[in-house]
Amino acid sequence: MAHGAFLIDVGFQGDTTKLLVALAAWLLGYGEVGLWLEKEAARSGKVIRIASG
Repeated sequence: MAHGAFLIDVGFQGDTTKLLVALAAWLLGYGEVGLWLEKEAARSGKVIRIASG
């Protein structure tokens, strides 16, 4: 949640470069989590359930 607030704050500042850097870091982080989940599911043969809410 804090990162979302940071992204909104940077967006309102109007600096496109800062916003792109912040978004790139966010996307890379979630990409790493996705790759890790994929490996874990393949290794254990289990389905990974993601809770929403």
